Amino acid sequence: MKSFTKIIKFVISAAAIAAIVYMAAVLLWASSYTVLSTDDFSHGVDLGMYREFILKHILGSLFFAGLIYFIWQGTFFSMFLQGLLSPINGYMYPQLKIVMVLNLVLVLAALLFLIYEVFKRAPSKSRFLMPVVSALTIFAIFGFVVYYEVFFWYSGSTSYGYPFSVMLAGLAFTLRYYRLGKKSDRILAKVFGFLAGGGTLMIAGAGCYFALLILIYYSAKNHYVDYDGRRIFKWWFIGALVNTLALGNYARKFQQGTSGPGLIGSLKNSVKICIRSYKHMIKTDYLLQILLVFLIIGILIGLMAKTAVTKRNLKLLCIVSAISPISSWFACFPATLGYGATWDLGNRCNFVLNATFIISTIFAAIVFGYTIASLIREKSLILVPVAFVMILMLNILLPGDITDNKFSELQDQLVSGEIQQYYNDCKEYVEKLDEYPEGTDVRVSVDEIPRAIENTREFYEFSDPSDPDNWLNAALATYYGFNSFAAN
Repeated sequence: MKSFTKIIKFVISAAAIAAIVYMAAVLLWASSYTVLSTDDFSHGVDLGMYREFILKHILGSLFFAGLIYFIWQGTFFSMFLQGLLSPINGYMYPQLKIVMVLNLVLVLAALLFLIYEVFKRAPSKSRFLMPVVSALTIFAIFGFVVYYEVFFWYSGSTSYGYPFSVMLAGLAFTLRYYRLGKKSDRILAKVFGFLAGGGTLMIAGAGCYFALLILIYYSAKNHYVDYDGRRIFKWWFIGALVNTLALGNYARKFQQGTSGPGLIGSLKNSVKICIRSYKHMIKTDYLLQILLVFLIIGILIGLMAKTAVTKRNLKLLCIVSAISPISSWFACFPATLGYGATWDLGNRCNFVLNATFIISTIFAAIVFGYTIASLIREKSLILVPVAFVMILMLNILLPGDITDNKFSELQDQLVSGEIQQYYNDCKEYVEKLDEYPEGTDVRVSVDEIPRAIENTREFYEFSDPSDPDNWLNAALATYYGFNSFAAN
């Protein structure tokens, strides 16, 4: 019987690991065909350094981040990465391929690291479920939306992708510190927390909220506020505060001449946008069905626990997990306040909003299942078939087909060569611009410029192509040494 159980556990873990490898491979394959786009050129021109000695390039990137901090926005870590890793200022498409693949690898690795740290607190018998949780979490986040502005756009990766992986890693190191009490984990939690605050303010807000919840939970659980734990949160908060107080944030709003809906209006809009996003994920992204599966996983973990958790700690854990999805509100609010959004956010902003909500609701579902099993033990098994029936009913009532997901869609585009063709077209067009003589007024046809295909980022901003003073046209002219550039 024990041998049969081991075989079942091995098969489950192996199947989940295979699913993780498949999903990661599709995403990595697709992201390796990222094209240079819009802000990549304008930021590269602003930095104005091309294949310089590495130390000079680092110093130049620091200066660039400082300049942006005072004139445009407070994302000090993102803008440093923007300059440091810029393919425009380096080795173009070969470098872009490396940077974008690394961006996705770090996000997935940080997510798996965070799940690993959470599972280190679970019963040892349930560890075989860790790959299952990891696979389902990756599928829930990436299976229904292609976040092309984060994983298929260089500028989006530096502002959202890399800082998001830093945030997840910082939370994992914070949990690791509370588990092991090591000085190295405490230092890394502070460093990663501070740097996460230097990404987009959406990530800074969500990261601070999660870090605060961890501090509150362990303080209440241990009946005292851990001094070093408090200092960890302080560094998360300082990073976000440095970002928020940047003169560039306010100079930018003044330059754009938009005051926005104000503090209260932005709060209302953030809640509206979040609720609309939740409804969409429930209706078309199978979120409820996935959460029911995690509820079952939580029940199984609870039944495998050898030692009972006190009711007080269970209650505390449930409270923290129940309020953790509010992290998406803390992520959304800076975007509504800064951009004046009233209905929806951009693709890159939706990544932070959706990912934080999915991760926190998955955690809540597991905790609730674990709590139910801890309180009523074997009686909780009756909920397993009930949950499966609910999943079947939701599949019938809600629209969509789970086989029609973004992994299969991307795979079809890659196998057919559609994504590779768009990549080659953009690459060839960039190389074609090199053939025009410097110091001339270059006019090209709009029809010649490659247009984005499904699930990819637009190569060129078509909003005002005929104006040579357009920010993108001016950047292209400066980069290629033209007197001016426009598309008619």
